[in-house]
Amino acid sequence: MAVAFKSTSSPQRRPSRPVHLPSTQNKVVSFDQARKKRVTTRVTNSAPLVEPLSPPPTPTVVKVLPKPKPQPLWLSSMIALQRASSVVTSLIIGSTLTVYGLTVYGESSWTQEYPRLEQLRATEQQLQA
Repeated sequence: MAVAFKSTSSPQRRPSRPVHLPSTQNKVVSFDQARKKRVTTRVTNSAPLVEPLSPPPTPTVVKVLPKPKPQPLWLSSMIALQRASSVVTSLIIGSTLTVYGLTVYGESSWTQEYPRLEQLRATEQQLQA
């Protein structure tokens, strides 16, 4: 399958002039000869060009890639195992961080409240005495 893209119009493009074909016996002239004559006529009749005209861009051909071969069963199962283990690993890491955070928060709140507990015990002993 081949695809050709039309080039965008550029400011350097000019409308085409009529082609003057040389007379021959069978009146068949190759395209290259007609182009050479037209270009040489244009160059000799006009002012010298500052920049030579570039040839028109060639159409881009896009090739169709072949369909990929199906993966073997062992490779498909290994990929599924990797995805499943990635999910399990993420869940384990998330739960570990949650437990660690709760442990640190519990210890810090215990450290802050322990002196108040000792004060309440002392007050209770005084009231009993």
